[in-house]
Amino acid sequence: MRGKFILAELPGLLHELPEDLVVFAEEPWIPGQCDASPAGAGFLGFLELSTIREFINDLRAAGLTEAEQLKVMIHYATHDAFPDWL
Repeated sequence: MRGKFILAELPGLLHELPEDLVVFAEEPWIPGQCDASPAGAGFLGFLELSTIREFINDLRAAGLTEAEQLKVMIHYATHDAFPDWL
């Protein structure tokens, strides 16, 4: 399993990360470093990978770029809702 990675890489990593993974990221949640391990050292729960996978295929089918997908994930993690522009 992969450990630390850049949050911006997350959309492209979905195929290689385990289903039960919870992603932890440093706030503010921007395309910076995140970790695939328990919280600590300033990392807070971001999203469960299963939650991300539930909607990421729809975002891809709608033609969103990985950068746009990341913006949606960050908005969803912050507000527990999709952005109005979606």
